[in-house]
Amino acid sequence: MAERGTSAVATPKPATFLTIPPELHLHIIKLLDATSLVRLGLSLPTGYGFIWTESQKRARSGALPSQELYDKRISYGDDGELQIHRFAGDTEWRRSIREPLAEAVGTGDFEVVKFFLEAGVNANSIDLDAVPMLHLSIRERQYHITELLLQHNADPNVVRPTTGQMALDYAVGGPRGSPNWVLEMLLAAGARFVHNSTFIICCTQSWGPAFFRLAAKNGAEILPKAPDCDFRLQAAYKLARVEVIDCLFDLRPKLVTARHNGLSALDMALMYGREDVAVSLVRRD
Repeated sequence: MAERGTSAVATPKPATFLTIPPELHLHIIKLLDATSLVRLGLSLPTGYGFIWTESQKRARSGALPSQELYDKRISYGDDGELQIHRFAGDTEWRRSIREPLAEAVGTGDFEVVKFFLEAGVNANSIDLDAVPMLHLSIRERQYHITELLLQHNADPNVVRPTTGQMALDYAVGGPRGSPNWVLEMLLAAGARFVHNSTFIICCTQSWGPAFFRLAAKNGAEILPKAPDCDFRLQAAYKLARVEVIDCLFDLRPKLVTARHNGLSALDMALMYGREDVAVSLVRRD
């Protein structure tokens, strides 16, 4: 993540803070930013009520940029499409804005993220680039944060407005991909996918059948209605292992006898040189 501006006020050490007269505590904590205050609250003895309460209050109000900043950066057109505002100097402006929750998610600061969430900050929040926290944790490979967000009711099917990707799409097709256990974690939480690119990648993997079955159980349309169905089916014939294609026909049995641009499933198998699929189709009869 890009570097953000940081508070010029150093967080007092817990031992030092406890020696300061209580009447000065409020004055000191007003000088701390939300993240520094959370760190102070976490470092103090359990039950240090005033600081803990004030930390939670500030966490709720300071974890995210103000609505004014969101409005400056993000708007919605008449068709409901999200737009990111670009303007002269917007890169420097963007770097100058503190986003305590997004920063903690991006760096994998488990305790700070947990504190924000337990204070009532919405796990489905987005940053100033309209990236949901779940997607951000996956992008930065902070999978312990992904798990934490899901535990605090992050929607596993939240869509990144600028790309149309669900979290599972990003986990499968992101720049670096995600480990299988992360995909399993998202699927166990009820995740679906929507992008054709996700379908194509999964067609080429040994875990493709299990992935498709779990995603279908979660409500994903693995082979949706035309034209996407035709595109995906053709991609499967070209790229998929025979066990993946068998899985697709298990999920949509009617496709075995349906016509696709005038061709039967068997015709398509032979057209694409998939004798293995043709044999499997014959055995189904």
